[in-house]
Amino acid sequence: MENEADVHIKASGLFFQQQCFYFGELPLSLAACTNQLEMVKYLLDNPYQKARLTEQDSMGNTVLHALVMVANDMEKNTEVVVKMYDEILKKAIEIDPSCKLEEIVNREQLTPLTLAVKTGKVEILKHILHREIPEFQDLSRKLTEWTYGPIHTSLYDLTSIDTCEKNSALEILAYNSDTPVSRCS
Repeated sequence: MENEADVHIKASGLFFQQQCFYFGELPLSLAACTNQLEMVKYLLDNPYQKARLTEQDSMGNTVLHALVMVANDMEKNTEVVVKMYDEILKKAIEIDPSCKLEEIVNREQLTPLTLAVKTGKVEILKHILHREIPEFQDLSRKLTEWTYGPIHTSLYDLTSIDTCEKNSALEILAYNSDTPVSRCS
């Protein structure tokens, strides 16, 4: 970094393409997808060249898209991906309170939420839909209004879910035959 390394250089070659090894093409995405929170923080805070959270790779994916891509609905993987996803969202708000990282679309016009729907990543999708971070209320999609013992009421942000916009979550589920089907047992 001291020698002016480019923190936005994209990995290239067959190995780094989606078919073989895709953790995003950017150093920030690779650090996030391999659960290196300290490296993520360093890339975002270093005094030489700070990584931009909104940077997109050749597929238009941000670090959040890359995290959705590596999610695999296994318990340990989900725990790691969800924690990193939330830490990056918090960091984005810390860097720029007006940052709308989850609204960035990739080349397929998918946000991280709609990418999770299209690829059938159920656990990360559930987390995104039910995310409640009291200290960062702007990042919460679920807002608990009140609780009385086991009873509570919550409001949910339906942005990009139940809308008339192209590529809403419901549109993808209804019209995309490529979406993997999850069976309840």
